[in-house]
Amino acid sequence: MKKFMDMLNRVGMFIRQYLGPICWGLFCVCIMQQCMISSLRGELLKMKAGEIAVNDMVEGAISAIENAIPEVVERESSSNTGWIVTAVILLLLAVGVVYLLFRMGKIKLPFGVAVTGKMWQDLQGRVVYTLTVNNKSRKQVEISDAMVEFMDVKKKRKFRMPVKDLPLTLQKGTSHSMTVSLMNLFMNNPDLRAMKALRVLVKVDGKEKHTLPQPYKMQ
Repeated sequence: MKKFMDMLNRVGMFIRQYLGPICWGLFCVCIMQQCMISSLRGELLKMKAGEIAVNDMVEGAISAIENAIPEVVERESSSNTGWIVTAVILLLLAVGVVYLLFRMGKIKLPFGVAVTGKMWQDLQGRVVYTLTVNNKSRKQVEISDAMVEFMDVKKKRKFRMPVKDLPLTLQKGTSHSMTVSLMNLFMNNPDLRAMKALRVLVKVDGKEKHTLPQPYKMQ
C-alpha cells in the first residue's frame, strides 16, 4: 500500500511540474483530430457523388459474373473431386508401402519400438530365425516372452520360442538381434511343414508386438 501511495505522489508531482506542456500537447492533438475529420468528410462526399456511376458499373459486372459462375463452378467442382479422390488413393498407397517396408525392416522410423524378423537356412541346411528389436523410443524397454506363430488358411499354432537372450532390457537408441533354430519345432511337429507363413510375437513393456508374417514353403 505504501508503494502504491508513493507512486501516486510521484505521478502527481510530474503532472504539476509539466502541466503547461501537457495541456498544450492535448490542445494540438484536438486541432489535428478536427482537421483530419474535416478532410475525411470531404473525401466521403466526393466518393458519394461518384457512387451512383460506380454502382451501375459494378452491377453490370456482377450480373455477367453471376451468369458465368454456375458453369465454371460445375467444371471446377468436378475437377477438384477427381483430384481429391486421386490424392486420397495415392496417400493410402504410400502409407501402405511405408508400413510394409517398416515391418520388413527396410526402413526405420525415428520413434517407437520396431520388431522385425526373417526365417532362413544356414550353411548346414538348418532352419533358423533371426529376430531383431530396434528401440527408437525415448526410454529403455523390457523385452520378454517370445512366441512363434505358424499360420494357415484355417488354423494357427503357437509355440514358445527358445530365445536364451530374453528377457532383456533394451536401452533407448539401441537394437538387439537374436538367432534361434526352428529345427526341433519342425521335427516334433511335422504338420508345421504344411503351414503357409509364420510370425514372431514378443512383449515390449508388457504389450504384444509382432513381426510381419513371412510366407514359407517347406520341401
